[in-house]
Amino acid sequence: MAEQRRTLFEYLTYPNPRVEPRQCRKGGNTTPSSGRGSLDCPDAIREWEDFGVSSVDEAYGGTLQSALDRSYLLHDYTNLPIFPFREICDEDSLEGLLILWNWQVVSDALAAAQQHILEDPRNQAVYMVRGGQAYHPAGSVKNGRGGTCRPDWAGVRRLYGQHRVRQANNKPKTILPGDTKLSHKWKSSLIEKGKMERRPKKDWYKPIAQIYGYCRKVNARYGYLITDHELVAVRIDLPEINLDSDTSRPARGKRATCLYKAIPWNCPDMTTQEDGKHMTVNLALWLLHLAAARDGKITGDPRLLKDIRSSDEEAGSSNGGQEKTKTTPLKSPSPQAVKGAQDMSFRSATSDIRDRLTGASITSDNREISPAPSTPRRKRDIDEATENVARRKRRRSSRKGKKVLK
Repeated sequence: MAEQRRTLFEYLTYPNPRVEPRQCRKGGNTTPSSGRGSLDCPDAIREWEDFGVSSVDEAYGGTLQSALDRSYLLHDYTNLPIFPFREICDEDSLEGLLILWNWQVVSDALAAAQQHILEDPRNQAVYMVRGGQAYHPAGSVKNGRGGTCRPDWAGVRRLYGQHRVRQANNKPKTILPGDTKLSHKWKSSLIEKGKMERRPKKDWYKPIAQIYGYCRKVNARYGYLITDHELVAVRIDLPEINLDSDTSRPARGKRATCLYKAIPWNCPDMTTQEDGKHMTVNLALWLLHLAAARDGKITGDPRLLKDIRSSDEEAGSSNGGQEKTKTTPLKSPSPQAVKGAQDMSFRSATSDIRDRLTGASITSDNREISPAPSTPRRKRDIDEATENVARRKRRRSSRKGKKVLK
């Protein structure tokens, strides 16, 4: 595979291979899980107006633009034949093209740039991987049929040494979920923007609900949907609550706003020019991974959370140093307590029956107390009960005798 020296911007803005759609199987979009309550549905869907290099570069202190202008020795993946790589007939064939082209280009660009923009590339670097290579929380449902809810793509950070975070199966945690769709099933032009009072029952909403659910599940601010027609970058914003001070914090447990930006597959999007430089699918994927690595949680960046803690401390000091009263949550009873309660209920029933028959009762520690004085009515009840028991015994013995004779 040949290598050429070029700037990172030239490498990421090279046009995508032109795909050749074939007869695709008809069908609807994946039905996402119902979720829990209204959090499964965003409060509103709006366009992501400020998506671009400058908006992400602010989090890196202006180092991204210098990395894009720097020359690197990079692999050339452009010579892809139509068959079998560029003929698209289903999601599987599309993902084959994404692996050979977009995945390799974006991965090389991330590896080259992060050597210069990160202080600790080993523990801060972000990678574009397949969904099966990342850790996803269990307990969610896909297609309403059970199983783990796993996106097709993921952005991850592999941590080493003291920074390592142990996850299930030793997989790194997802910080950027992505999913593959076919353009004949879904396009961003079908999205109905605006306020959402309830979950739409239209087919265009299913992919949005799916990526929105992935982001909420893994607490990821950014995500994306990629088709053979476009890349749709997604950002999840929670509403903010104004505090008494000048700071504000995201409202956790609230419905979020889903922002999206569509970037065409075939040609650069000239409407998103930024300082004379246009946006492409690979450049957008590169920016999304870097944005997720620096500020990838829905609950806000570390600077915002630091301001919240300081404001809470100031509020505590203004209350005369009095601590807030903590409420103890209700605990579920232990198995021993449940068994004891069952034993007590059994003893209560036993003592009630015995008390009615003999006038005696049993205490909780299984001690018998003296019976109450007998009465003619109580004696008659005892005689009737004894006679009934004897009658049942005689009946059973006679049945056994008949079986032996037969």
